[in-house]
Order: sequence, then structure tokens, then C-alpha cells
Amino acid sequence: MTCATLLSKPPPNFKVAVIGGGIGGVVTTIALLEQKIPVNLYEATSNYRELGGGIIFGPKTLRVMESINPEMMAAYHAGEPDAEPNLIAAMKAPGVGHASAKRAHFLAELVKLIPKEIVHFGKRLDRATDLGDGGVEMHFTDGGVERADAVIGCDGIKSRFRKMVLGEDSPASWPSFTGKYAWRALLPMNVAREKMGDEYAMNAQMFLGKNAYAFILPLEKGNLLQMVATYSKPEWDREEWMVEADSDEMIGGLKGWVAPIGNILPFCYCHLPDFRADHGSLIETNRIWAMFDFLPASTYTNGSRICLLGDAAHASTPHQESGGGMAMEDAFILAKLLAKIQNASNIPKVLKVYDAVRRPRSQRLVATSREAGRLYDLELTEGDEQLREKLEFRYKWIWDADQKNELAQALEVLNASFMIDRVNGIEFHGDGELLGGQTVANGSPDNARAGQSQGQNTAGRAGTESSAKSVSMFQQLRSHLYSIWGRMLLQR
Repeated sequence: MTCATLLSKPPPNFKVAVIGGGIGGVVTTIALLEQKIPVNLYEATSNYRELGGGIIFGPKTLRVMESINPEMMAAYHAGEPDAEPNLIAAMKAPGVGHASAKRAHFLAELVKLIPKEIVHFGKRLDRATDLGDGGVEMHFTDGGVERADAVIGCDGIKSRFRKMVLGEDSPASWPSFTGKYAWRALLPMNVAREKMGDEYAMNAQMFLGKNAYAFILPLEKGNLLQMVATYSKPEWDREEWMVEADSDEMIGGLKGWVAPIGNILPFCYCHLPDFRADHGSLIETNRIWAMFDFLPASTYTNGSRICLLGDAAHASTPHQESGGGMAMEDAFILAKLLAKIQNASNIPKVLKVYDAVRRPRSQRLVATSREAGRLYDLELTEGDEQLREKLEFRYKWIWDADQKNELAQALEVLNASFMIDRVNGIEFHGDGELLGGQTVANGSPDNARAGQSQGQNTAGRAGTESSAKSVSMFQQLRSHLYSIWGRMLLQR
């Protein structure tokens, strides 16, 4: 029996609030709308805002986007230009290569899929109270109060909801410096091609060195080139995460590097004022930014009506370019699970299944992304051959996973949890009849009581054997359902 036949099909009669208007929150809202789930999106700023330069999505993320809403693919504007100092490894995402987009422009296209009337700007969360069956009451700093049956915290690495779920005192509630910082520049492609040549400027490439690495990525259909230089630093002693920096902090780690990277970044730094005069905000200023992530979370839900999604759940470093993709996977699974229930009373169960299915994979990304940063800085390998082996398989588990299979597994877990509740709600009596709480296997409680009375008039071995068979059957069913649940958790 499939989950679809066991769980209700009518439209949900509950409403969801999404807190945070970045890519994670926007995609979650789109996914919920596609499942006909009433939703409102609350964003603290006066408009949609996405920090950062380029964004890359691998094969699985593109499949997830297609599954959520095919129009999301149209929003993913990307140039696909048709590299060498010592080529170590070539990592090409099957079927898509390394397509990329500028974050802000991608977000601007996504929001066109969301009705304006469900988006509320200037709503900075002050506090939220989980009222259980009464839903979640949200208090905003502007004095507004809203209520929803479920709240999805998509409020990023400085998430307030994470502290509500894990507790203020948990080290996992607070961002942790990863030992890396970076400088980013966006260069006009005509300049990049002139200084680097097409072989380098028109292809996504990474240059590795001791305690530093550089990554170049074409954006905006080949009109811009993003260049990121990442360096190691044992600790971050500044209050702000993005700060003004001098030339040594920005390009000092690349001194002595081979062309083209050893030349182009210093050139870019020296000509930033000229580029900004010609291209305005397209060109980055002389700032460096520290890379933070989260220690592993013990859960993504408070056990009731609140859950975490995207960076609020699993903020990771950008070394594997997969944080945004993981947020989309979260949104896809959570929306599909919520679509399988009708009543708000079942929301806690859905959120627990979402946590059980999504947390292991997304937490793995946090760990492997940290490791990737050290790998690219040549901290973890000895020689090119060992490095090549690690690089060539680095993305396989991220890119090759099947979202349809993951969804089927999630629905199986949800289905098993409902069946466990039904089995656990059935009481056994010595006469072999079954009395149910909310449900009874073969009729209403009144029918069961009638059967009990009839059973009391049935003497001898038949009644005893019937009781033993019933008990055995439901013990086996309960064991089977728990084994499904346990197997699914182990597989994650």
C-alpha cells in the first residue's frame, strides 16, 4: 500500500509561515505554493536581498528545481562558455558542466513566481512562541503579531530560530569560524579575456596552493568573471565578518604564483577604482569576508511546529558550492511531505520525518565542505596523485543522488510513522478482540465492543488461538514498521 493511499488527499487546511527572503526562503515558498499549501513569506529587509557573487548548482539541484517548478530553470540564467599550469583533475558535472548565475539576478527571477500579496517586507522577527495545537505566534520588531500553524526558519547563518530550536546555550546555535577568509572580485569579461586569454577566462577553474587557493567562474552569460581568492587564518578577531582590508590581506598570499592567477588578481586589485567607475556596483570593493559555518545540529525541529531550513539548519562554507542546492533539496522534501497531510495536528510528525531524512545528508555537506577548504589549501594530501583521487570523487555523492528516490524514502518513513501510531493505538484483550483509540482495524469501537461481547460467549481453544494469532500478527506488523523507520534512519 502506498503512502498516497494511506494519507489524506484533500487540500491542507493549515497555513505555513516562511521567515527569510533569501534563496532558501524563496524556493521554499515556491515549493509550498506548488503543493497548494497556504503560505506567507516574511523578510526583515525592505526588499529581497541575496549576498554573494556567483552561484553554481550541480546536476541534482537542477533536477530538484525542475521537480519543484520547471519555471525555476528559466530563472537560472547562466553562461556556458565552452581548461595550464599542471592540470591535476577535471571535474565536470554530468549533463550540465559548471553552469552558473549571479545570486542577486537569480533571486530576482525566482521571486516572479511568488504572488506579491503573500510577501511581507520589513518584518524582522523579535520572538516566536510555539503554542502547540494553537500554532506559532510570531512577534515582529515593528509591533506586528502573526500566527501560523507551522513556521519554517530560513533566516540564514545568524538565525534566531536556530537558537529557539537548539537553545541559546548550545555551541551549535552560534556560527563557528572555519579558519578561512576570502576576497572576491568581479571583472568585466573583456578585460579578463585580454589579460588571461579565453582558455582561462571562459572556463570555471581552480588554482591550488599552500594555504591559499583561487577560483574563477564566468557569470552573466560570459559578461563577467568572478574571481575568489581564499586564504587560511587560524582565528578571526574582528567583530564584523566582512571588513576593509589592505593589499597584503587580499593578494599577498598569491605572491609568486604562476600566471595567470599570479598576475590577474593583483592587476584586478590595482584597477578596482577604474572598474567601479565604469561598472558601478558590479565590481567588488576592497573587502575580505570570513567564512563561518555551524557545528552539527542535534535536530532541525523543536518537536512541534517550528523547523529550520537552508543555512539556518546547515550553513556551510562555499568550498563545494552546494549550500544553495541543499536548501532547495530541503524545500522539495518538506513541501512534498506537508502536502501529504490535511490537518495541522500532523505537522509535528512531518517535521520529525523531514529532520530524520534531511539532516544526515545536509550535515555531511557542512563537514565535507570544511574538509574541501583544507584539501584545496594542500593541507590534507601529499602529491598530485593523492590529490587527484580525492578531487575526482569529491562531488559524486552530492551530484548523483536521486531526488525521486529520496522523496520515496521520506514518504515511506512518514507512512510508517502513521502506521506505527495506528498499531500502537490498538489495545489487546484476553478474549482476542481489538479495541482502538482513534482507529480500529475492522470497524468502529462500538463494533469492537460488540465483537468483545460475542467473543465472551465463544468458549474453548478457538478463542485462545484467535487471540494468540491477533497478538502475533500485530507484533509482527509493529516490528516491521519500526524496522522500516530504523532502516531509513540508518540509510540517511
